[in-house]
Amino acid sequence: MLAARLRVAGTVTTRKSRCSACKKFFYSQHEIQRNSSVLDFVLQHYVTVGVEELDTDKLTPLLRLKYHDSIADAVADLGAG
Repeated sequence: MLAARLRVAGTVTTRKSRCSACKKFFYSQHEIQRNSSVLDFVLQHYVTVGVEELDTDKLTPLLRLKYHDSIADAVADLGAG
């Protein structure tokens, strides 16, 4: 879903602009206070590296990076489900 929201049909925009629009939309649709730093972290990697950072195979490595290799800390912060 995140990757779908970042696509802007027919319009050439920067990754940073797409991330800004995505965050505004996402935050308006979801109540996520404590998890917003994770979304910001993942989107910043998208801005820096590119769309391949949004691949589902990259989520675990990004969480390990964000939480200093502790998936237990990630689960505690994000919740189990």
